[in-house]
Amino acid sequence: MLKDTNEEFRFIHFHVFAIFVYFLSMKRTAFLLLLLLPFCMLAQMRMGNKVNKDSLLNVVKTGKDDTGKVNAYLSLGKYFRLKDAAQSTVYAREARALAKKLSFYKGVAKAENSLAVYYKSQMKNDSMFAHYDSALYYAWVANDDFQTGLEHLNIGQSYSEMGSVDA
Repeated sequence: MLKDTNEEFRFIHFHVFAIFVYFLSMKRTAFLLLLLLPFCMLAQMRMGNKVNKDSLLNVVKTGKDDTGKVNAYLSLGKYFRLKDAAQSTVYAREARALAKKLSFYKGVAKAENSLAVYYKSQMKNDSMFAHYDSALYYAWVANDDFQTGLEHLNIGQSYSEMGSVDA
C-alpha cells in the first residue's frame, strides 16, 4: 500500500512513462489496455483505504494501549490530513498523549511532526516550528536517524519557504 499522495503520484507517473516507452514497440490496442492498468490499480488502492480506515478506527476504539494503537492514531491522522484537518489533529494529539504515556518516543516524534504539518497549513509559523523542534528532540531521543533527518529537512524547508534562509 502506498503511504501518501506523493507516492501515488510518482507511482502513476512511472507506470505511464513505462507504458509510453513500451508503446513505441507495441500495437495500439495493447497500449490502450496497459494504459488503463495504473488507473485500475489506483482505484483498488483507494478502495483499500476505506477498509484500512475502518480497521484503524476499530483498533483505536477496542485496542489495548500499545505502540500499535499509537501507530493506528498516526495513520488515521494522515488519512484525515487533507479530508478533515481538525480531525487529523485530534488523532495526532491522541497519538502523542499515548506515545508519551508509553515512552514510545518515535511515536511522539511522528505525532509532533503531524501537528507541525497542520500548523504549517494554517500558516501558524510559531506553532509549526515549536512542533518541528519537539519532533526533532523526540526523534533524537528515540535514536531514529531517519525521523531526525526528516525533521531537519522539514525545518529547513519551512524556513526556505518563508524566505528566511541566508544564502
